[in-house]
Amino acid sequence: LALLFSSEEMAEAMSPATVLYVDHVAALSGGERSLLDLVRALDRARFLPALACPGDGPLPAAFRALGLPVHPLAARPDLFEVSRRSLDRGFFSGLKWIPGTISTAREVARAARASGARLIVSNSLKAHVLASLASWMTGLPLIWHMRDCLAPGRTAHLMGLLARFSARR
Repeated sequence: LALLFSSEEMAEAMSPATVLYVDHVAALSGGERSLLDLVRALDRARFLPALACPGDGPLPAAFRALGLPVHPLAARPDLFEVSRRSLDRGFFSGLKWIPGTISTAREVARAARASGARLIVSNSLKAHVLASLASWMTGLPLIWHMRDCLAPGRTAHLMGLLARFSARR
């Protein structure tokens, strides 16, 4: 193998792959508790979990207690207050969140680069949007951990478009 790969490539292949998990909250709700269960069960010889989420709270504290890196994102209340209902009201109601979304996605991309992530995993609808943009910015593969059943409507349509955009990279 040493003839085929450089020592850096060999070291990278042998080291655990950093996986950056992205969430839109620092609180512990159902999806975040499930994420912690998943992270606790991962084989640390193969995967090193890291977290990117806004602010400080029980979720980043739990990651730190497990000895895992946390990359805080700037808390943008206007961005994180957007809801399915507000998006379903009309296309233009969602436009005011575009600058904050792009800015936060850049933070996620920086966290991915800083952590040496080889994979980004999003944990909520809002995180799917941020992580999809960050994946596009970094070229890293992305997994959506879909926890929501969306009723037909504008939000479901927009998420479907984003999923197709993300999958075509």
